[in-house]
Formats: sequence, C-alpha cells, structure tokens
Amino acid sequence: MESVVKKTIFCLLVGGIAFAADDARVEPSSSGCPVPVYSPVNSITVNACCNKSEEADNLQEQLDEIKQAITHLVYELKTGEFCNSEEPSPSTPVAPIVGKDCSEIQENGGTTSGVYTITPENSPSFEVYCDMDTDGGGWTVFQRRVDDTVDFFLYWDDYKNGFGDLEGNHWLGNENLYYLTNQKTYKLRVDLEDFDDATRYAEYDNFRITDESAKYTLTLGTYSGDAGDAMFVCYGRRFSTRDDDAGNGCPAVFKGGWWYAECHHANLNGLYLGGAHTSYADGIVWNHWRGFYYSLKFTEMKLRPTNRF
Repeated sequence: MESVVKKTIFCLLVGGIAFAADDARVEPSSSGCPVPVYSPVNSITVNACCNKSEEADNLQEQLDEIKQAITHLVYELKTGEFCNSEEPSPSTPVAPIVGKDCSEIQENGGTTSGVYTITPENSPSFEVYCDMDTDGGGWTVFQRRVDDTVDFFLYWDDYKNGFGDLEGNHWLGNENLYYLTNQKTYKLRVDLEDFDDATRYAEYDNFRITDESAKYTLTLGTYSGDAGDAMFVCYGRRFSTRDDDAGNGCPAVFKGGWWYAECHHANLNGLYLGGAHTSYADGIVWNHWRGFYYSLKFTEMKLRPTNRF
C-alpha cells in the first residue's frame, strides 16, 4: 500500500516535470538502506508555467522528497529489503498443547473444539477432533456422520487405520481406538440427530476394545441417556467388515463396519439414506429411537475418562 501511495503522489505532483528515476543509482548506508546518488541525467526541468521562484522552490522541495521516495521504492523492489517497515518484535514461542487424549488437552489449556495431536500410552502420536463444548468438553471424537460424501461401506484395513476428514465424516481407526481405550477407564457418548432437528444421546461406562488379534472386540458397561439402549447387543462382539466378518454376513447385508451380532439395533456406519427409507436396517440406524427404517442425519461417537478430575 505504501508503494502505491508513493506512486500516486508522484503522478499527481510531477505533472509536466521529467524525472529519470530508472537512472538513479543507490548506495547502501551503514543502516543498510539506500542513499540516492544522482548523475547529471537526473536533472529537473521545470515547466514554463512555474515562473515564480518561490513556487519553483516549493516544487523543488516536493520533487526532492518524491525523488527520495522513488529511489527507496526502486531499491526495495530490486532487493526485497523494505527499509521503512518496522522489524517485528521477537516473541516467545508458544509450546504445543500436549496430552494422551482430549481430556488432557483440555486440562492443559486447549479450550476450543478442533483438531489436536495426542499421544496415548504406548502409541505413536496422531490427530483427533476434540469436542470441548458438549457436557463440559474433553471428548475425543472417533466417529462422525454429517452427509453422504464419505463411503462407510469399507474394508478391514480402512477401519483399522481410519478414514475421512476429522472435521467432517470420519472413523478415527480401530488401532487408534484400541490404544486410547486401554490407557484409562472411559465413558462412551453417542450423539444423534434426525432430519427434524430432534436430538438424543446415549452414554456407556467402561468402554473399551481389544487389539487386532482379538478382532477389536467391544466391552460396554452401564447405559444412560434418552436415546435408548440400542448397543446392548454389541457387548462382547468382534468388529466386522465386508471382507472380514464373524461368518454371519451382517456387513454385506447392513452395509457397514460394526460390532454386529446376528442382527443389530444400532448401525451408525451404515448407508446415509437421508431419513425414512424402505430398505431394512441398512441406514444409519438407532432402532430404539427412530427404528430400522429411518437413517439419521447426524451421529457422533466420542470418549472421555470416567474420572477425569
């Protein structure tokens, strides 16, 4: 902006005056900024209209200032060194917020919902979305459905490693979930929303899964909430996907990766079907609230230590 102003002043004031700025030679001073050195070619020719010596003197002063500004401008453009800009004052580096989960991130100063890096015990670091708003915050999100842009009818390795966008539709990954749930005692929270903007939630204490050798088998404790206990049949069930299931064919029928029993009452990784539908139980189902023939608008699964304070 400063350069544009300098150019504008030059155009307005010079008028009929010839000034060979491109022929200006600059030499750096001890401060590193340029000092103009003008050769005879940089002479000033005043228009005949400037007859009064006082006016000519004033104009000469203005031209000298403009000439100085242009010389600095040429130097800045050629060297990239902006001599009139203020040097930024040194600041103290801000230490990253660290923690084993989002509850510790919150305790260590992370108060805004968003993506953070955590390092669970015995695990490499990885990024998660932290919900710092719901019921006091400190929730580590591992599943979210918001629309149909991400396919959840995927394979074992996809669910093992995770997929999607942490700020949108995603599954954090069963391997990450294993490390998370085996370092402390956790509570699971499931938030649900339908296409009428009604909401429900369910919570389970003692939430944990095993490692891959045991097929990420699920443990759940006592239910609370207002959505209904739709995950009761998931207790003790291994995780199943379209290419690695328990032999009952449930992933192929219900179009997702989940802790399927012979049937299910919750299918949060099913197809995003946008509300009421005619196909049986293959949508985003929470049977105890909206039934098998309704696919929910929004779901979010997250965990937080049972005793976090």
